[in-house]
Amino acid sequence: INVVNTSSGAGQADRIDISKSEVAGLLQDPSQLLQQALYKPAREEDKVIGFSVDNIQEESILRTIGLEDGDVIMRINGEDIDGPDKLLVMYTGLTEAEAVTLDVKRGEEIKSILIRLNE
Repeated sequence: INVVNTSSGAGQADRIDISKSEVAGLLQDPSQLLQQALYKPAREEDKVIGFSVDNIQEESILRTIGLEDGDVIMRINGEDIDGPDKLLVMYTGLTEAEAVTLDVKRGEEIKSILIRLNE
């Protein structure tokens, strides 16, 4: 796993390079990912805006890609994550992806993380 750019300037994204073999188990079995943190819907004005992640395990892929306790995953590849069904649909589409972009809210800031999945 290689963090290529951790610049957080406007319009820039952190870029993480990961080999598909490192995350193959997670992509095949969503329960592995669910065991790495606690997820709960995050709401603003009574609308779900994403999923908050807390109690992230130290050795988890979530921590490796830069997520912190309290972060809210708002979008995956530009798609709003406004319910668990959307999260599951997006998750299943990741197995064939070459790259995944996460938009994460941390405090008042929105941060983008580009994860490139290499052979």
